[in-house]
Amino acid sequence: MMKKLTIILTTIFALGGTTALGMATTNSNVEQAELQSNTAVVDTVGAEEDKTQSVTENNTNVSKDSSSDKITEEEAVKIAQNTIDGKLDEVELDTDDGVQVYEVEIDFEGDDYDIKVDAYTGEIRETDDDLLNTPVADEVSISLEEAKKIVSELAPGGNIDDVDLEMKNSRYVYEIEVEVNDEDGDVHIDAETGEVLKIEDDLEKLLEGNSASNEQKNSSESNDNASKDSKGEQISSEEAKEIALAHVGNGKVDDIELDNEDGLLLFEVEVEHNDDDVEVYIDAYTGEVVYVD
Repeated sequence: MMKKLTIILTTIFALGGTTALGMATTNSNVEQAELQSNTAVVDTVGAEEDKTQSVTENNTNVSKDSSSDKITEEEAVKIAQNTIDGKLDEVELDTDDGVQVYEVEIDFEGDDYDIKVDAYTGEIRETDDDLLNTPVADEVSISLEEAKKIVSELAPGGNIDDVDLEMKNSRYVYEIEVEVNDEDGDVHIDAETGEVLKIEDDLEKLLEGNSASNEQKNSSESNDNASKDSKGEQISSEEAKEIALAHVGNGKVDDIELDNEDGLLLFEVEVEHNDDDVEVYIDAYTGEVVYVD
């Protein structure tokens, strides 16, 4: 009897220990699962914070990249002096034909040169003085003699009275005054390509009978026809007005004409802006602003 009782008690204690051990193990597993769950939550929150920070940084970078701040006066002066390495006399921010520019005055070997630098793009828009006595004259692709030869072929027998090298509408241009039959007129030659950019109306009429002029005219007409074929439909006058107003900034359209200039069909849009008249020349097929006068 005592032996049976001993066996029963031993069995009970063994079962109790197993139960207790199982409960302890279960509690340990629950605590470990809760700890892992809390760690996962913390990791998720941290990841979300990192993601938010990354998005914020990206947005900040996009904002910086998309900004269009003006260049500084110092940058404008450096751009001007890279063209003419002279002494700075003066620099000021101004508006030229509706576009903000830095007007940089440079003293080079005793002569003053005014250089207009676009305040946003840093592009040199124009110079107000003859550049023939500066290093620019040696840097352009078409020499002075080559430019004179082009004009002589356009106007055989004409006398060249004066030549200037200037920057006009962001390109170097020879402005050559030629006299034909007692009539003076200017011919504009691209100093990089040798292209005839402009012949003043009165002079062009005198050259109509000249074979070189006829060849130029035929070439212009051919280029015009090619432009029509390649560029497609012509924009409307209303679209041209909107483009001109958007370029100037604000104002009122006083007049608009469609004209052919050097083989290019252009809308000439006259805009009244801050009590000044600005003429915007727009490609009649692409809608591109060709130049502003």
